[in-house]
Amino acid sequence: MILAEPETKNKHLPIEDMEMYRLFDEVSDWCWDSVENWTARAQRTTGEQLITAADSVCANLVEGDGRWGVKDGINFFIIARASARDGAGRVSDYCQTPNQPG
Repeated sequence: MILAEPETKNKHLPIEDMEMYRLFDEVSDWCWDSVENWTARAQRTTGEQLITAADSVCANLVEGDGRWGVKDGINFFIIARASARDGAGRVSDYCQTPNQPG
């Protein structure tokens, strides 16, 4: 008896439909909303870096998903991971700075 392969095995799920992408998109929105309440100095320094890193995660996930070559796609996923780590570092830096609004 030959069993049929599940139909979903060969279907490509766009990265925008994955929970991971949606979570990072929410994080990006949170970053924009949070930085708006920071001091002007914090916005110009840490805030701009945080927003750039957060936006870069989703952009690189989509870019990697759209590549034909596996190696090229993986490279963008690695860049997305680095941007996520950079963003986490910016949040950590900000939280350790005294007298910053929450």
